[in-house]
Amino acid sequence: MKLTHTWKTQSGLKVTATCELTLKETQFSDGWNVETDVCKKSFNISVEGMGVIGTYISRKNQEMGGVVYPATCGKLVISQENLNEIDRMVAEIESHPAWIAKEEKEAKNRKESEEYEAHRAKMAKVMGY
Repeated sequence: MKLTHTWKTQSGLKVTATCELTLKETQFSDGWNVETDVCKKSFNISVEGMGVIGTYISRKNQEMGGVVYPATCGKLVISQENLNEIDRMVAEIESHPAWIAKEEKEAKNRKESEEYEAHRAKMAKVMGY
């Protein structure tokens, strides 16, 4: 699943924001190409003629030419309209059932790890270690 949003800068360069959810990946395994199930989200913003300029958005206000912009990606300032479209695009990727299942699984694993570490620390204290 791949979503894109494009717009033009004031100087006329084409900017493309891309968010992609990868569910299958081919890996090289000792001479065999093996297809595995994965759930990876990737995001980047590229500018025509410059390539990829960033993989994340900084949401600090930035003033440029007397105008305050709500976000930046590298040296590119992002207007509120474009930021809203990017947020919509990312939200659509994150609402995919595979991504939701992955997030729930990771939350469960974090909780179990915290419980284990709490028990281990308690036993170390009891045993005098």
